[in-house]
Amino acid sequence: MMDVVLLDKIDRELLRLLQRDATLSLNALAEAVHLTSSPCWKRLKRLEESGVLRGRVALLDPDRLGSG
Repeated sequence: MMDVVLLDKIDRELLRLLQRDATLSLNALAEAVHLTSSPCWKRLKRLEESGVLRGRVALLDPDRLGSG
């Protein structure tokens, strides 16, 4: 059984922002949740290490690439 990771309001907001735009910079994320970059980075690192945040990817549209 996997451990449940407790998320606070800031963690949930960071995840929401990243789901909307995974290209946001650390500074942009930190500013959006009213943190400095260091504590924001620590939160993202914790979310990655706990398996909540599994990665940030670029999704390609095969139709636009002519391979769809």
